[in-house]
Amino acid sequence: MNRENEPGRQEVSEAIAEFKRAHDQLARRLAALETSGSAEQIENRRVRLQDNGEWARHYSAVRMTVTTFLVSLSLGILSFKWEPSAPANVEFIALSGVIWMVAVLLFLVFTRLTYQEMERARLKRKELPDGSAADGNGSFHPRQDVASWIVVILTLLYGMVLAYLAAVPLWPFSPDFEFSSQALLRAAGNAVPGCTILVALASAVVTCWTPLFPGKKGSPRKAGAL
Repeated sequence: MNRENEPGRQEVSEAIAEFKRAHDQLARRLAALETSGSAEQIENRRVRLQDNGEWARHYSAVRMTVTTFLVSLSLGILSFKWEPSAPANVEFIALSGVIWMVAVLLFLVFTRLTYQEMERARLKRKELPDGSAADGNGSFHPRQDVASWIVVILTLLYGMVLAYLAAVPLWPFSPDFEFSSQALLRAAGNAVPGCTILVALASAVVTCWTPLFPGKKGSPRKAGAL
């Protein structure tokens, strides 16, 4: 009886051995594919890390170039036909203040873009095999930017200077105020120094407390999604 079953057992053993060989070969192929995929993902993350760094440098260069140009233009307009002994020209003061506020707005926008790219690069670098452990859990935020605080302070002081030069009244509409285009233009001009001071205060709030990635409750997204 056992001799009659011997061929069947041998066939089963050969089938099992062949199945094991096929299984081992398939496992080796899967391991190779996983290794290749991991290497490709790492290389892709390196490329994206470099891309984030390039964009951060680009935004930083743009913010400094644009801000320097507009601030110089604002000061040039303020000093145009400057006569200390004569009353200040409210129109020039207002135009100077508006250009300064535009410069601050653009500076804030490009500063935020710069730090967003820096934070994305930091998160990608942490997931690389040779990622620096010195980064720790620290993250980037515009509140760490010294240039931003310098701009905030200069804007506050500039607004005060404009208010002093324009001799801005506490209430622009006197009892004998006549509603005319010239009078309204002067009232609007008188409001610009105060708006410049408000922009300085708003810039401080935006720089210090607003989240770097709105929509994520202040938390950056995972590096794989950045």
